[in-house]
Amino acid sequence: MDKLRACVQCTDWTVFAESAENVNEAADVASDYINFCVEQCIPKNTIKIYSNNKPWMTKGVKSVLNKKKIAFKTKNKEELKTEQREVKKVIMKGKEEYKNKIEKLFEKNDIRQEWERRNLMSACKRMKACGTAEGGRELCKRVEQVLRSV
Repeated sequence: MDKLRACVQCTDWTVFAESAENVNEAADVASDYINFCVEQCIPKNTIKIYSNNKPWMTKGVKSVLNKKKIAFKTKNKEELKTEQREVKKVIMKGKEEYKNKIEKLFEKNDIRQEWERRNLMSACKRMKACGTAEGGRELCKRVEQVLRSV
């Protein structure tokens, strides 16, 4: 956060106002500059989501599955049976919790959050590129010019 604070504090904000033709353009360029600073100063963590993992596969379910694998490797039939029962219970509980979570989203009419979660689980991303919106290429060129002059 200190890097970001320093980046924003040392910025000559008058450059944005002078280089823009109107207030909206100045706001867009300043917003893009702030996003640029955030990308440069704040580290990103990558979270891997495997498509074969179901949404109800939590750490608890995985730990119980690992216990079952250990019981299978040791060839202890009694322990394997108890672990198998535990796996079924934990998976059913996880599915029920996930179902309740989805139902709450639909009750709240929060479809946007539901789609975001589905896109996250399926690793879909909406690409945002320069030139897609009206006047987008010009805006990108202006941002590049301002960033080069800073």
